[in-house]
Amino acid sequence: QTSIKFKLGQNPEWFGTSTNKFAVDLTLGKRYPPNGNTCRLQLRTIVTPTAAAATDYTVPLSAFSVVQDCGVGGLTVASALAASPISQVSFQGVGGGIALTAGGQTSGANLSVAAGGVYPTTLVVVGGITFE
Repeated sequence: QTSIKFKLGQNPEWFGTSTNKFAVDLTLGKRYPPNGNTCRLQLRTIVTPTAAAATDYTVPLSAFSVVQDCGVGGLTVASALAASPISQVSFQGVGGGIALTAGGQTSGANLSVAAGGVYPTTLVVVGGITFE
């Protein structure tokens, strides 16, 4: 398996901003005990959307970065995936001071357009998530 496929859309207000990137996090299932605490390896990539409407995306697993190595050190994406199965996939839209980073890119959020007093950042995953 070399890629993850999903169909995702976001609200038009957010897509129309300059900070419309979203994060995809892969949490791996094996626990590592750094300093006596349990920890799960985590991989992340930042995706630039191509449309606000639900759109098919194929992201190579090689585009991910190890963002939580649980103190193991020296892990690559390939070695992390070989050591542990993926147990959770999450999509995140956060910006400003709490933005997520990976591979030199930063996630964003709709922080500039208020709608009804709130700043909507909506991600909608349509259908299944597959690994191929």
